Amino acid sequence: MDDDGHVAGYVAVIPLHGWSSHVGEVRLVVAPELRGQGVGRRLARHAVVEALDLGLAKLVVEVIADQEALVAMFRALGFEPEALLADHVRVRSGELRDLLVLAHLVEQQWASMAMAGIVESL
Repeated sequence: MDDDGHVAGYVAVIPLHGWSSHVGEVRLVVAPELRGQGVGRRLARHAVVEALDLGLAKLVVEVIADQEALVAMFRALGFEPEALLADHVRVRSGELRDLLVLAHLVEQQWASMAMAGIVESL
């Protein structure tokens, strides 16, 4: 919530089922007026911690490929491009956009961070 009691953003880690039960999908929404202020980064960081608590090995997130700031934020958190689906999303204007799937290997990333002593600061 922001200082006025409005919802600033929302994040969820949704575990997948069956043969992908080791994977979680991140869903992240930030209020338009608060974008670019670090809210999304804090929520995404929380999602990674939650994935570890849930015992997930991998996180994925889907973003529109040309949202450069959003892609850069997830890349800075250890997500890497894994798939590009051409013309997969129809935006409100009716235009088609590419969908980028980014993945984060939770266990590998956190093991590296623990060795470097970074985990304690989170």
